[in-house]
Amino acid sequence: MTTIKKTGIGILVVFTLLILFAFWYKWQYSMDKAESFEVNSSELPNKVLIASQGSDFKMNLVSSIIDNLRDKEVYLKVIDVTDLKNVDEDSWNAIVIIHTWEYNQPQKDASKFIDGAEEPEKLI
Repeated sequence: MTTIKKTGIGILVVFTLLILFAFWYKWQYSMDKAESFEVNSSELPNKVLIASQGSDFKMNLVSSIIDNLRDKEVYLKVIDVTDLKNVDEDSWNAIVIIHTWEYNQPQKDASKFIDGAEEPEKLI
């Protein structure tokens, strides 16, 4: 076998391993969908929307926010960030967005919502 063939096979093997690693990494570390739920009455005057992704860290953060606001007169709703496209910004006093940056880019639904926000001062 010539040196050129060995080099070509080596490059092909490395390329294949890199592709397999990329698929494994995406599968292993991609975010789950966050479960939607509500806390307190939607009739309360103050309303906070929390858009998150499903991971242990993010759900612990969401739980901490809820624990701090549960006893106050605040309606809280938790949704997945992929559902931000259905959100009426005017219905909320504050919108908390918790998402992951992958490959130096924000999650696309979160980024699109933030870029199109009419009142960015509401966003956290």
